[in-house]
Amino acid sequence: MENNRLEIMWGTPILDEGFTAIPNLIIRSYRKLGITHAEYGFISILLTYKHDARDPYPSQDTICDHLGVKRHAITKMINSLLDKKLIEVGQRFNDKGEFQSNIYNFKPLVDKCLQLVGESRLPDPKPKERIAWRKNQPCEPQVNTDRVNQKLTRSCKPQVNTKKKISKNKNLIKNKNLSISEQIYELDVPSPIKNVLNRNTDRLIDDSINVIKIEEHYKANIDRCNEYIYADALEFSLEKTPGKIKNIKARLNNAVKKRIELQNVSQQKSVSAPIRKEIVPDWHGIEQQNDMNDSFTDEDINLLKKLADKGNKDAINKLEDIFRQ
Repeated sequence: MENNRLEIMWGTPILDEGFTAIPNLIIRSYRKLGITHAEYGFISILLTYKHDARDPYPSQDTICDHLGVKRHAITKMINSLLDKKLIEVGQRFNDKGEFQSNIYNFKPLVDKCLQLVGESRLPDPKPKERIAWRKNQPCEPQVNTDRVNQKLTRSCKPQVNTKKKISKNKNLIKNKNLSISEQIYELDVPSPIKNVLNRNTDRLIDDSINVIKIEEHYKANIDRCNEYIYADALEFSLEKTPGKIKNIKARLNNAVKKRIELQNVSQQKSVSAPIRKEIVPDWHGIEQQNDMNDSFTDEDINLLKKLADKGNKDAINKLEDIFRQ
């Protein structure tokens, strides 16, 4: 059997590892679509796991191994592509409502490519399995700025509806049907902390981090730091910690402690040093005056007398000062 074109180009040993078909329009125009070089590499890796009409769902650890980057870099690329509306990211659930994995859909990217060549977008496919799509940043509570009727409102409805009531028992969320974004929404923590959690949902899922533990830790440290310092410590813990986070509370303890220490050092440096006031002793002025007197010779004094006789006021005043001392 004759070799096909791909075998002629690449050789059988390379093709035995599989190959991915990516349209030339995407390869040649991804910068026009607003995709960075790193994001293009991320999309290419995802497409290597798309073998049919179903959406790919590789784990973040697998993607990190392929790209040689840390988890926080993957999370930033995902959030960036979501903000640009170039992909959709969802969470797969089985028939029992249990979370299985993240899943990635390229329908928005396809629509952008069609728009680039002047074609109309394709119809949305009908979902074949239960998926909670993020599409963009998860819903967050918004506070009405009206001081008279200040109420907590929600920007959009939950992405996964459930008829079961939410039950919290310290370190356990019993309702497995809640998506991670809904769990974050139900937390009793300020919005800066929720924003950090919403940006790092993939890390929370991959490391099986219970968000209730984060809520408990924040309340235990509420007297030590404000919500912004805690949010910074939380973001550092979720995005910069290598490997799997086994104990989120222990990791947060270290991060919060370091930020409090940095804040204290910064406050100490900002306090200006007291201005030193020079105290001049009384005898110093006398010495200066005596030095000044000694600097006048007899010829100078005779000259001043002559000028004073002619009515020069400056000479008269100078002579009075000299003889007064």
